[in-house]
Amino acid sequence: KGQITRFVDAENPEVKLDDGQLSSFYKADVQALPEAAKPAALKVGQRVEIIGSVTPGGHKGKKGQITRFVDAENPEVRLDDGNVASFYKVDVQALPEVSAAPTPMPTVAAQAAKSTALKVGQRVEIVGSLTPGGHKGKKGTVTRFVDAENPEVRMDDGLTASFYKADVQALPEAPAPPTPTAPGVPLPPPGAAKPPAALQVGQRVEIVGSLTPGGHKGKKGQIIRFVDAENPEVRLDDGLTASFYKADVQALPEAPKTVALKVGQRVEIVGTLTPGGHKGKKGEITRFVDAENPEVRLDSGQTASFYKADVRSLPEAPKSGALKEGQRVEIVGSLTPGGHKGKRGQITRFVDAENPEVRLDDGTIASFYKVDVQALPEVAKVVELKVGQRVEIIGSMTPGGHKGKKGQITRFVDADNNPEVRFDDGQMASLYKIDVKALPEAPTPPLPAPLPPAAPKDTPLKIGQRVEIIGSATPGGHKGKKGEITRFVDASQNPEVRLDDGRTASFYKADVRALDAPAAPPSVPPTPGLAPLPPDAKSTVLKVGQRVEIIGSVTPGGHKGKKGQITRFVDAENPEVRLDDGQSASFYKVDVRALPETLTPPAALAPAAPKAALKVGARVEIIGSMTPGGHKGKRGQVTRFVDAAENPEVKLDTGQVASFYKSDVQALPEAPTPVAALKIGQRVEIVGSLTPGGHKGK
Repeated sequence: KGQITRFVDAENPEVKLDDGQLSSFYKADVQALPEAAKPAALKVGQRVEIIGSVTPGGHKGKKGQITRFVDAENPEVRLDDGNVASFYKVDVQALPEVSAAPTPMPTVAAQAAKSTALKVGQRVEIVGSLTPGGHKGKKGTVTRFVDAENPEVRMDDGLTASFYKADVQALPEAPAPPTPTAPGVPLPPPGAAKPPAALQVGQRVEIVGSLTPGGHKGKKGQIIRFVDAENPEVRLDDGLTASFYKADVQALPEAPKTVALKVGQRVEIVGTLTPGGHKGKKGEITRFVDAENPEVRLDSGQTASFYKADVRSLPEAPKSGALKEGQRVEIVGSLTPGGHKGKRGQITRFVDAENPEVRLDDGTIASFYKVDVQALPEVAKVVELKVGQRVEIIGSMTPGGHKGKKGQITRFVDADNNPEVRFDDGQMASLYKIDVKALPEAPTPPLPAPLPPAAPKDTPLKIGQRVEIIGSATPGGHKGKKGEITRFVDASQNPEVRLDDGRTASFYKADVRALDAPAAPPSVPPTPGLAPLPPDAKSTVLKVGQRVEIIGSVTPGGHKGKKGQITRFVDAENPEVRLDDGQSASFYKVDVRALPETLTPPAALAPAAPKAALKVGARVEIIGSMTPGGHKGKRGQVTRFVDAAENPEVKLDTGQVASFYKSDVQALPEAPTPVAALKIGQRVEIVGSLTPGGHKGK
């Protein structure tokens, strides 16, 4: 539902919907609602409710107070949520007047507080709502005056806002708190309090007051500088940096100094004087950026410079043993960037006199500082390899992530006897010899049982023949699968086979065995209720529009057993078929069998009477599937005709627009058109879907 805002032409309206959208509609889609009572006269100061949504912003249902009129009739309203907005008069309804609540008799303390003049630093309460923002009932401290009398207040929730003086009431003065002391030290007697200890750069401090805005009371940190003669800037332990009034800051006891540091030393970050929130992290010193402050490579991979006071040395770790090419190693340090600590791999070479390049077990290759690398115990060398041998991949020097796989050596790719291996998953790869371990020799499996005389193993193969894959010389792991020969790829009669899983692959002739069954079954299970097809049914002449069944699999795609309708011929004999699942595909004629004419679906669906003529605006149902897209059973409205054959374009009830073959579309009975006249401001409901946008029912 919504409200008419204007007419886009002589009769079609533009409607502001209740969900805030603005759309133009055909008159036939819009129905007038009963008139609503007009709102009472409005005036400044009146309480109102927003009841419409012609005004943008989504304020419907909110309440507030009129502050002024922006023109002769449209008000500006201060909403109860603090927002101020101008509204169309039609969206605003006056609320009943409420009598003023009796003013309670103020207490003596309240009378004294009300008469107290406001001053900077004074505790106050927000008692009015003339100032926008909904702060009534909050408390805070006056930080300054924005003009001669109106204060700026830092509230206890951390917000700072300027207030009209009338909204602010001073609270009674609280006695000054005693000066805090170090834990365990008793407070001095009254009258003997001493000023806090002098502050200095680098000192650990606690925020004990709240005169400084921001709500930092109770936090701790370190002084990094002084912003003037006495007020410090503090780096808090949560990473924030702020300037504080001296009165809010109390010095903490001194922490013991750290021991001497050196390059390569393991350290822990124990302070927060350095920005970045690294406290508690560990790492290694890589260098010194000046006389005493180190640069640390953290275990997370980051590198940062730290103040010496933030760094504490850790106990020394034992150094790794001598390294050599081909050695298995573990990454035990993090001086090298990349976060590889804890990984293992193999040294491939040395990038200089002592620092190795390592191929990690995850396939990554990286150069490492020697101090980060520790040798692992030597493993026994692999035995001699030979073609045909079963092997396991035990290393990862070769890229590809083959570690743990098994397979068979097919050949050696170079003079170093680096083998090519056919894996059990059908893949082939060349590997470094060091990555390959020979498996114990397995007994030669017995030869398969001889085939029956009707189908000897050496039976010549031919196109269309059903075969089984009985060997694995051809890569891909197809052993045990069955399919049909589609062609021969060379003079050696190595066939290409369309497998029953829909895949097509070329095979070595030795891997393929002919099956007893002929390439195409002589018959197909009959459809219940029909007589069996004659022997030559498969050769029935095909024609456009004919219902067919896919009975073969020479055509790729795995469509065998599906049914559909011929839409055209892609050449002299091979048809394109629109399948019942909505797909269109071209098929070899040998894969397609005509179905009996009596099973054509339109015969059961079509009424005895001829179809009604189609016209623009007519409601229709999609009853056929000649048109691609799977729209059969959907409904919609004709928007235009796309050609001289009167094939219509239909706006479906789902919001889609598509062009259809005329034979797929059936007209629905005409629905009565609403006749009520429309006018601006009228409430309407969207009852049709000729207008795009899916607004029906709004």
